[in-house]
Amino acid sequence: MDANPLFLTGNTDMVYALAILDLDRDGPTVIEIPPRCGPGTVDDAWFRFVIDMGGPGPDRGEGGNYLILPPGYEGPVPDGYFIAQSTSYINFVALRGFQVDGSPAAASQMFRNGVKIYPLDRRDDPPAMEFINKSTETFNTIHANNIEFYDEIHTVIDREPVEMLDPETRGLLAAIGIRKGQPFEPDERLRKILVDAVAVGNATARALFFSLPRARTTSTRAASGSAGSSAATTSSCWTAVGTSATSTPARASFTWPRSTPPPWPPR
Repeated sequence: MDANPLFLTGNTDMVYALAILDLDRDGPTVIEIPPRCGPGTVDDAWFRFVIDMGGPGPDRGEGGNYLILPPGYEGPVPDGYFIAQSTSYINFVALRGFQVDGSPAAASQMFRNGVKIYPLDRRDDPPAMEFINKSTETFNTIHANNIEFYDEIHTVIDREPVEMLDPETRGLLAAIGIRKGQPFEPDERLRKILVDAVAVGNATARALFFSLPRARTTSTRAASGSAGSSAATTSSCWTAVGTSATSTPARASFTWPRSTPPPWPPR
C-alpha cells in the first residue's frame, strides 16, 4: 500500500487482508485460513486479543477453520474448528501475507483463493467472498486526537454488551457521561475538561512511548519468546515480570501507536 490509507502500524512491504466481524448480526462466524498464511489475529472492540491465526496461531501455518463465538453464546459448538469466544460483537480480523520476489501477487492470490468468512449457519452454502483492493485509497483508521475521541468510545459502549468492560472501567466512563443506552451530551464545562484531558492523555502516551525503551524491549521479547505473538504483545508486555500486576505506562506505550478505532467503517 502507499501513503494514502492511514494506519499506525501498516507496512508498505506487507500484504494485509482485513475484515470486520459483526457477531450480533451474523452470530457465530467461521474464518477459513489457507496454509502458509502469515501472522494473523482477531481483536475485540476494545483492541484486546481474541485469537491468533496463521503461523503464530493454533493452526501453526498449516491453515484451518476458526469459529468466533459472540459474547454470551451458549448454543451448540460443532467439532473441527479452532474456537474462540469474543467479549464484543464487532471484531477486527487482520491477516498478513509476504511478498515473493518483491511482488504481492502470491499473497494476494493466497488470500483470494483461501480466505473465507461466513456465518456458521451458512456453512453448507457460504456466500461468495468479495475482495476489495484499498491499497491506494484514502481512508483513516487512526483514533481522533481531539474531543471526537469520546464520541468514538461512546459508539462502542452503546453498541457492545455491558459485560465487555469491567465495572471499574464502566464507572470511569460513566463519570464523564458515557453510558450505554444514553446520549453522550457533555455540557460546556465538561467539554472544556475533556478537551484538556484528551490533549494531556495524547501527549502522555506519546511521551511514554518515546521514553520507555524497557517497555518496548519487553514487548519484543514477549513476542519472540511466545508461540502466540499477538497474545504476547497485547497482554504480556504490560504485565510486570514475576507478577500479575498491570504496568499502566507500558500498556499505554504499547497500545497508543498501534490502536485502530472501534467505529467502522473508517473515517
